[in-house]
Amino acid sequence: MTLHRPASIDEAGSLAGEFMAGSTDLSERLTSGVTTGPIVDLNGLPGMVDIEGDEGSGLTIGSGVRLAPLAVDARIAEHYPALALTAGALATPQIRNMATLGGVLCQHTRCTWYRHPELTCFRNGGTGCPAREAHLDHGVLFDLGGCVHPHPSSVALALIADGATIDTSERTGLTVAELYGDGSDPTRDHQLGPDEILLRIHLPPRLAGAGRSAAGYARLIARQAAEWPWAETVVRLTIKDDRVAEAAVAIGAVASIPLAAPQVAGALVGLTVGDLDGAARAASLAESTGPIYQPNRHKIAMLQGTILDAIENAWSAPKR
Repeated sequence: MTLHRPASIDEAGSLAGEFMAGSTDLSERLTSGVTTGPIVDLNGLPGMVDIEGDEGSGLTIGSGVRLAPLAVDARIAEHYPALALTAGALATPQIRNMATLGGVLCQHTRCTWYRHPELTCFRNGGTGCPAREAHLDHGVLFDLGGCVHPHPSSVALALIADGATIDTSERTGLTVAELYGDGSDPTRDHQLGPDEILLRIHLPPRLAGAGRSAAGYARLIARQAAEWPWAETVVRLTIKDDRVAEAAVAIGAVASIPLAAPQVAGALVGLTVGDLDGAARAASLAESTGPIYQPNRHKIAMLQGTILDAIENAWSAPKR
């Protein structure tokens, strides 16, 4: 296997191969034989490992920043708590110390058919989605076309909720939705080109006087840690005078891309903190986020439960 160590972003983009950062996903694919190289090592390239700015100007985070420091950075914890929560909850401490922000956004699907070297699906050059016949418990709730295995990035939910934008080696100001597309192309995990490198993520400034930021994260899993969720939710709120002035909700493990849930968010605006009946009404609107994949219709209750838990977690978060 060939390993390239470029000296610049431009040189990296000119080399054919799989990009490597923390390699927590790539190493698994190399072991299984799904990926065979060559490999382009992005570690150590200028500008990819810095966190710059503040809440007034917004934060810029290099795509090579590891998850562990993201979870404990004081600026992120205070003003962008959804990102700190999801980064700190992901996988195991060992993974968080290696995995990078860009890597978790661009990781490949965790579906068994894609990951097995002797099986085929849309993602690895096949012509179908065998998971549709298997009705996996960890499959999607919303059927966006083609692939019915959920996107694996919890951190992407936080970035959706925070209104983040993304710069690549070829484009600037991409939304998270633009990074992933609408999910209708089953051959792709994201919309970056083969030579396009995710460089940095911008978190927007927090407006003075808008109210306090609060966030909640909840997921339904089979064990305490290191488990892929059946459903997960990030809720970001701006609270002023004990009412929700602004809300954003993102849901995961339920579609082949991370999803915003604008109907749920809209129903939260104006609620008094602690209004559980209002929160339950908002959570019930999640079903309208997309077309239901009927074999997994039972996941509606799971998703609504994580939404309600995330709302309550946001309401009870320490005031900052």
